Amino acid sequence: MEKKKLQRRRGDRLDAEIFRVTYQLLENEGYQAVTFARIAREAETSRSVLYRHWDTPFDLVFEAVHDRNRSVEFDMHDLDFDQGSLEEDLYYVGDNFLTWLTSVPTSFNQMMLLEIQNQPKRIKQIMQEARIYNISVMEHVLKNARRRGELTKFPPEETKLALFQIIRCKVIIESADVTKKELRVLVRSVVKPAIQHFDY
Repeated sequence: MEKKKLQRRRGDRLDAEIFRVTYQLLENEGYQAVTFARIAREAETSRSVLYRHWDTPFDLVFEAVHDRNRSVEFDMHDLDFDQGSLEEDLYYVGDNFLTWLTSVPTSFNQMMLLEIQNQPKRIKQIMQEARIYNISVMEHVLKNARRRGELTKFPPEETKLALFQIIRCKVIIESADVTKKELRVLVRSVVKPAIQHFDY
């Protein structure tokens, strides 16, 4: 039992070092610099160890970025969704999503775009997971609005996703900075009216 615990601790330390090296390469040199040979050398392990755990450098990068976010960021489900009104709740969620999205290296977003062609099935799976997560977050907002009497009906899924999709498009596709003023306009003029439209 003690031997297994020791092996597990060593494995956890190695994973942490692999993730650290991967994230550092991505941040400092870009996605093209992330190869199993380079990571194995700098993390002082072997390529066979990497191949046993990850099929491609893309899979490793994706896991390393999310491991980093788990340690330094937050789960959006832990947020205080009740900011007093539908508009304020939407702004609050949008602002926190924007903070999370811009916290990852720019090269990670570029990698996601590149791999749309190279690994369409994997990207589709990732986006489906994001879709489910985003909808669950938005449903907290909508339930608050219904409790306050601001809504009686919930919009369809695509409308629930609108805030996240627009921000994602701005940041990842357009490489644009979204200011707090622009986010406020997006919420007030686009997202909130779209949600309220289905309540009439």
